[in-house]
Amino acid sequence: PDRGNLTGRTVAELAFGPPKTEAGKRDVALPAFCVEELRQHRRRQANEYAVAGIRWSPDCLVCAGAAGQPIVPDGLTHELVRFRRRRGLAPIHVHLLRHAVATAMLEAGERLDVVAEHLGHKDTATTSGVYGYVRPEAKQAAAARLDTLWTQAAKSVPPDPDESSRQ
Repeated sequence: PDRGNLTGRTVAELAFGPPKTEAGKRDVALPAFCVEELRQHRRRQANEYAVAGIRWSPDCLVCAGAAGQPIVPDGLTHELVRFRRRRGLAPIHVHLLRHAVATAMLEAGERLDVVAEHLGHKDTATTSGVYGYVRPEAKQAAAARLDTLWTQAAKSVPPDPDESSRQ
């Protein structure tokens, strides 16, 4: 079910409300690996709830506390910190994951309008403004692709007959 956005800084303040903008009301296509992870999470969650004596249903929150209650946003941030420390990963903030996905999609050649829709941006100008920077590696890769295209094109052009007669 569509509950909208969860806002609040403490459990007492938590409330579901509509997305900030109309563009926030959208379906997001998830990659297969993510869908599988969510399915596994739901199975684990259903088992944990059963052990705790809590009735689980498909309407339960994906990210929830031990009793099924919403997790305050800072709680999710703390979980991410614990997760990355256990794995020896560099510090990262939850919102940077959004930027990483958007950047990866663009660098993989995804169309700007598709990325904008995925992120819930009203238009591509927002997406371009936030993610329009080009990493040095991407510049080098673009130069290499141009080099390949130029070389292939040069091979397919027949020799100029006037050029050979001048020699």
